[in-house]
Amino acid sequence: MSLLVTGAPELEGSSGLLFNNKGRVILPLVGRLDRAAREAFLAESQALVARVQVAQPV
Repeated sequence: MSLLVTGAPELEGSSGLLFNNKGRVILPLVGRLDRAAREAFLAESQALVARVQVAQPV
């Protein structure tokens, strides 16, 4: 789980790295997936967001 906090002076200069439950850095997948895999990942992510928005209207 990641937490986005904006406007926190104590986070200025932070690298923005995410860590898993064992304290290991979660590296970005950019450049590690081919185009088809990236497009499929984005399509599935957008579908998930759409389902959540329908289930929990703002």
